[in-house]
Amino acid sequence: MSENNDVLEFLKKHNAIVYGHFIYTSGKHGKVYINKDALYIKPKVISELCLEMSKIVQNIDFDVVCAPTIGGVILSQWIAYHSSNLKNCEILSIFSEEVDGKRVLKRGYDKVIENKKVIVVDDVLTTGSSIKKVIDAVRSCNGIVQGSLALVNRGNVTADDIDSPFLKSLLNINFESFEPEVCPLCKNNIPINRDLGKGKKMQNL
Repeated sequence: MSENNDVLEFLKKHNAIVYGHFIYTSGKHGKVYINKDALYIKPKVISELCLEMSKIVQNIDFDVVCAPTIGGVILSQWIAYHSSNLKNCEILSIFSEEVDGKRVLKRGYDKVIENKKVIVVDDVLTTGSSIKKVIDAVRSCNGIVQGSLALVNRGNVTADDIDSPFLKSLLNINFESFEPEVCPLCKNNIPINRDLGKGKKMQNL
């Protein structure tokens, strides 16, 4: 999976790319949804993806992988596992939790990363706000952020956007999105998917 198209086809094969009418977290509408949960139920599949992600940072010096709950925890575990094998050393895996709109490191993880070199990972980037909160949490505990890694960057998020030394992704892709009032899917009366995305929550407001 060295090319964008290879990764995209792999995700399609495992039903992680879904077409229809969706409401994204931003409130905008779109035709394509990345169903990461379709991947998380398949350990072998997510392991394969994380191996490829680990290869991207194989030559980067780091001690710990940190991710946001919930889905990112799985990525953190597998990337730490594969990185440990690739580097022939122990790479630790931790996660950050959300408290009052911020990301924090609990369970003693704040001590684990103190003065340690950290790679921050997340699954799907749209605005980069979630991974930026993790980066801030790591730095607040005196962790040294070496860079950031994502499964999919679907929002053209840059390293500067999240204040990271670098940002690398297994798949970089931009799906068109629309403000609700000009959404062509709405105009064509295509039903909003209430099972994926924020469709159910938004329509119940």
